[in-house]
Amino acid sequence: MQPTRYLIEHPGGELQLLAEDEMKAIVESDESFDGFVGNGWTLEGIIEPLSIIHLEKARMKWAAETFPEATALSSIYKLREEADAIEQNLLDGKPDPMEYADALMCLLDSAGRAGITPLQILEAFQEKILINKSRKWVKNPDNTYSHVKQDLI
Repeated sequence: MQPTRYLIEHPGGELQLLAEDEMKAIVESDESFDGFVGNGWTLEGIIEPLSIIHLEKARMKWAAETFPEATALSSIYKLREEADAIEQNLLDGKPDPMEYADALMCLLDSAGRAGITPLQILEAFQEKILINKSRKWVKNPDNTYSHVKQDLI
C-alpha cells in the first residue's frame, strides 16, 4: 500500500507535497496550523484517505455485481449523460450535488474497470495540482482555459 501523502498550501500560496511523518511534524511544531482555511495554513491533501477509497471499493464491488457487462468505455458514455444533466441543472440555476456524485461514480467506475485505483487517482490529482500551478494559462473564447503548450527540446 502506498504511504499517505498530503498536499499543503503555505500562507504565501506555495504548495508542498509531504509524507505522513513530515505532515505530523509540521502539525506538532506549528501551533497556528489546524488544517482549516483562514488560519495561515490550508490543508488540501487527503485528511482521511481511506474514506473515499473505502466508499469507492464498496461501490465498485456493488457495480461489478450489478452491471457485470459494463466497461471502462461504457462508464465514460454514462459520464457524458451525467455531465449533460449537470449542465442542464446549472443552466436552470439549480446545481445538484447528487448529479455531481453520479458523475464522480461514473468516472471512478471507468477508472476501476481500466485497472486504476482510487488511490492512484488521488495521488495523480495531487501531482497534477502542482503541475497545473506551474503552468501558464490562456482563456479560450468559450470561457474555458488551456495551458500554454511549451516546445519540448
